[in-house]
This record gives sequence, structure tokens and C-alpha cells, in this order.
Amino acid sequence: MTRKTSQYNRMVCLVLVVFCILLTLPPIVSSAVLYRSYVVKYDRGWDILCDSYIVQKNDWVYKIFRQKGEISVDDFQEFLSIFRRLNPHIRDIDRIRPFQNIFIPLKKLEPGTLPGQSTGIVTIPFVSIAKVSEFVESYSKTYTVKKGDSVSRLVAARFGHLGTRSYREGLNLFRALNPDVFDLDFIYTGQNLILPDPAMRNEPWYPSLFDKHGNIKGDAAPVKPEKKEHVAAVEAPLKQAPPVPMAQAAALLDAKLLNKGTYFFPGASGGDFELDLSQYPVIEMEDGRHVVFTTGDQKLGADAEVLKSRWKDVAIVSLQDESSIAQILEAIFRSENWQHKQDTELSLSNYGLDITVRAQWISAKPPDYEGKTRHICITMVDGNNQQTPALIARYLDGLGIIIKDVLKENPASAKNMDAASQVFARPDVAALSPTNRKRYVKDLIEALGYSFSENISVTFPYAGMQVEAVSNLVTTGNGNDFLIDFGELYGDAAREIEKTGLGMVHIDRQDSLDDITAGILTALGVTYAVDPLYTAAARPAEFNTILKIPGYLVNRPGEKDLLLSSIPLHNRILRFLNARDVKVVLTGIMQ
Repeated sequence: MTRKTSQYNRMVCLVLVVFCILLTLPPIVSSAVLYRSYVVKYDRGWDILCDSYIVQKNDWVYKIFRQKGEISVDDFQEFLSIFRRLNPHIRDIDRIRPFQNIFIPLKKLEPGTLPGQSTGIVTIPFVSIAKVSEFVESYSKTYTVKKGDSVSRLVAARFGHLGTRSYREGLNLFRALNPDVFDLDFIYTGQNLILPDPAMRNEPWYPSLFDKHGNIKGDAAPVKPEKKEHVAAVEAPLKQAPPVPMAQAAALLDAKLLNKGTYFFPGASGGDFELDLSQYPVIEMEDGRHVVFTTGDQKLGADAEVLKSRWKDVAIVSLQDESSIAQILEAIFRSENWQHKQDTELSLSNYGLDITVRAQWISAKPPDYEGKTRHICITMVDGNNQQTPALIARYLDGLGIIIKDVLKENPASAKNMDAASQVFARPDVAALSPTNRKRYVKDLIEALGYSFSENISVTFPYAGMQVEAVSNLVTTGNGNDFLIDFGELYGDAAREIEKTGLGMVHIDRQDSLDDITAGILTALGVTYAVDPLYTAAARPAEFNTILKIPGYLVNRPGEKDLLLSSIPLHNRILRFLNARDVKVVLTGIMQ
């Protein structure tokens, strides 16, 4: 078990590194490819590449964890949290049973990183036969030729008798590993050879190296091998009738709708009280609260007291016939026993980024096993163009805020994950690394598209004579050039230079980077806004997400606006800004 596990672990690590490299390479023509299938699950704003694993006898969770993936290595506590959420059927991670199917998180992925990622299963080519020697070399050993050795004897001793299929396979692997051996009948004593390890025949990918004759696949177009490993099935959605508004309301609240069968309660007179769920449907919340619905002229009367005595937190809500999903939600949130019914706004700060989320209805979920409370924010919108962009929805999901924008004409659509089908693209961002004020000013001026020249000779009249000084010149190209003085001009020099009509910005040692930035932008005469606000969705701010980014937004006619951010920004925020035609410069912190 130990040896097999070690080999499998090496293969998984190799897969995670190699598939990212292969994605950047041009397709290889006429080469065989080895494939491995992985499951993609969604968790709090991220797509998670998972290994679907069947628990074996004598397995235990931490033993499996040690063998798997990037997340486990980088942050084991985060790995455990993701594992718990992806495997809710495993209530105690210290007790797993043979033949249980578990998802082991390997790597976080941005949407569109891998082809087919949005389908839930990705088939990754992790080695090309054109590079077979590099791959198989990890399953090989160096051997020094001795007197009496021959290639046929060395291969036969490891792969079987001359003339068998396994011998031909071993011989072809030998050729791939030793391209400098031109004549297999001629090797010499002391020569170093690389011999394939026959243990690789036990690996699941081994058969896909060869064609039916035992030759390495290299002359034919690649054919995917039959997938033998167990993966979670992704079934095509069945055609079903549209869900009723009450079911949609329950789904939006991550609650259960009980609308079939009968609920039995001890009645006030000693008999059983029966609640017909088809007549009086119930929404059961995750925290144990219940909402009982009556419609039209239905009344529970004295039976309402029975319900209140049995269920600690119960609200009885009266609806009109054919109520819409918005009317149902509004009735729930206005009900007498509904907690947090007045909350329509959440505020938080993440690394200096101030975020305000406003929604028509906000519901707090019960704290999870880590004690963290997540919030569901529901808003009705007129069309797809008014939905919160997926980048922002995923970003907020990672902060514990679940955005559910519901189309008024198609309430069943309440997702903001459209980025899952888009190809991942790196953001357009530049970062300054200010080691001192002069370096910061130079980098900032150039990032703004202007020229900064150090130690320029400046001549000016003083007391009837021409005096020469040294300063720093900003060239704008529009005639509004100016000097920047870092305290290098003494006495009356600065005032006399300004009398000549040449502008000047004075930077003192105590000036902050914000002070310096504001002074330079003012001297340049550009239009800018301080700490700009961005609404996430194309809809009124009344029910929207507002981002306040510390820094300066510079308007550049004919070009993209330039955001000088004084805080680090998440990759998804950067890509959101790029989609708004905003280029970002991270101004950094003085080192």
C-alpha cells in the first residue's frame, strides 16, 4: 500500500504542475496523450479541482490528506474547511468507511482556467508521448553496463521473455529513454543507461502508452483512453415543470419546502392535530424556524396556538392566491417572528476596500462549524444586464455574502456565476514599489504617461546675475512643464524660479504618498476623483453593491481611466475594473 500510495502521490503532484504548463503550449500533432479526469466543485467563490476518491480498507482521512494537492500543503486548515463543505455526508472526519465516495480538494481555480471546467468534469492531458522520456524517467533507474550485458538481456530481465508483448513494450521504453543508443546491439562496459522500472506496469495510465502491437503511440492522432477511475457523474438536466414560486422562495433562502403529506402534532384536546401540508405548506429554515402559509380565505384559528406551542419560532403568513415570488418573500420578511427583517444593507471592509451591499431581502444563515455567519442577499432585477457580475458575486461569496439576483420574468434564474464559461484572463495592472519619495514620484509620473528627468540644470536671474541650479523636470507635452523639488533648492532659489513662470511642486520628508499623489495630479491639471465609488451592477444604487476604493481615479480623454489604488486589490476586483475600461496602478506602501 505504501509504495503504491507514494507512486500515486507523485503522479498527482506531477499532474497539477504539468497540466498548467500544457495549457500554454500549442497543440501537439501526431502524438499520444495520457489523460486523467478530475471533478470541479464550487465553494465560496472558487472552482475547486477535486479528486473523486473511493475510501479503501485501512484508510483514514489524515493519511489521505497527506497524499493530496496544493491546498493541503499551502493551508491545511483551509483544506479541512473546504473538505467539510464538499463532503457534508462525512459528519466526523475521523470516521470514514470503505467504499465511501469523497471529494478531495486539490487546487483552487479561477473560472475558465481549464477547458470544460463549467461542466463539472475536466479531462486533463498530463503528459505527451513526445516527452515520454521526461515523464517515464521518474519511473526509471540509471544502470552502468557490465561485461556480458546486452540490451535484450537487460530488458528481458525486467519485462519478460524475448518475443512477448511486455518485452516489446520494455524495449520501446528503453529506446525512448536512451535516444543516444543508436545501435541496440552495441553497448560498452562502463556506459550509463536508463532502464525503465517494470513497476510502472501497475499504473493505470501505463496501457495508454502503447498501441495494440506494443509500440509507443507517436505516429497516430491521440485517442483518449477509456476512463477507468471513478468520478462523480454529471447528469444532463431533466426537463421538469417550472418550480412554483413558493419552492423558488425556499430555494433562495436555502430552506426546505414541505408541501406534501401530513404533519402530526399533539392537539389541545389530547388528540393528534394534523397539518395538511398540501393545504398549509411550510418552509423550514436551516436554523429551525418555520413559516406556515395560508392562502385566500384559509384560517388556522385556534390551531395556530398548537403550532406555536410545538415550534419555538414559527410565523404564520397569509398569502393571496397566485402570489409571486416577490410577494412571498416580502410576506416572510414582514412576518412577526422573522429575525433581521429590517436588514437591507451590509457593510464590511476587506484589506481597506469598503464594501456596502444593499438588497431587497437579507437573511442571515446559522453560524457554521467555524462560528462564521453568512448572509443571503436577494434582489429582483429586470434583466440579465442588471445582475451582479460573476466576478463580484464570487468575490463576495468568499467573504460570506451570497448574492442572489432573481430575474422578474424568470425567477428560477438566481445565479451570478456567468464567468464559469469564460476563459480566465489576467488583469491589466501595474504595481509601483516605492523605496523612497523620488523613486515613487518618477514611477508615478511615468505610469501617468509623462516624462520625469532627474538632475536637470535650471538657470534663473537672481540679484542681477544668472544663477544655475539643479532640479527635476516633469515634461507633459502640452506646455505645462513643471519642476519637482525634494528640498534640494535652498534659500530664495525656488521662489525666483517660480517667478520665471515655471511651476514647481515641493515635496517634504513628512509628506505621505497620498499627499504627493494629490500634489502631482493637481500640478498636471488632470481631472480626478478621490476614493472613487463603483456600483457592481448596472442598476440603481438602492439595491446594489457599492465598492469604495481608496486612491485616485484619473480621467484621461481618449484613453482608459487610470485608478491609482493605495491598497492591494483582489484579482477579481482588478478584472472587474478592467471590464469597466479602468487600468489600475497599485501605488504600494513606502518600504
